[in-house]
Amino acid sequence: MLEGTSDSIQSISDALAFGNRSYFYTCFRKQMGISPSEYRKKYGKL
Repeated sequence: MLEGTSDSIQSISDALAFGNRSYFYTCFRKQMGISPSEYRKKYGKL
């Protein structure tokens, strides 16, 4: 979703049923080693 859409990170977090954006950031960073916004800058196609 971060790569293929221009949806906000908040919208993506909500769509994935995270309680809040902060928790999504924490989980994403733990798994990927970078923040969602860093990931989008690096790998986003839009």
